Amino acid sequence: MVIWMCLFLLIIFMFIGEKFLVAIWRVISNKVIHCCGSCCAKLNGRDYDMTDYSKAGFVYSDDIFYELDFAQLYKKQKTYKKDK
Repeated sequence: MVIWMCLFLLIIFMFIGEKFLVAIWRVISNKVIHCCGSCCAKLNGRDYDMTDYSKAGFVYSDDIFYELDFAQLYKKQKTYKKDK
């Protein structure tokens, strides 16, 4: 019974601090991705480019790590159309 109560409280605290936990997770995952990417690029004898992952020799998918934000996509589309 005590274990279930502790788990219940943990879940409640995770819901309360969800925004903070997601922000921390993003920072940590970005640092790990950057470190692993630079190490892989060095092992392949290529330069690591933060903006173009194909130069480093591997495929990267942003949609795994980031939530879809339509407002940002719309702003990017508008700036792209202006530049075009």
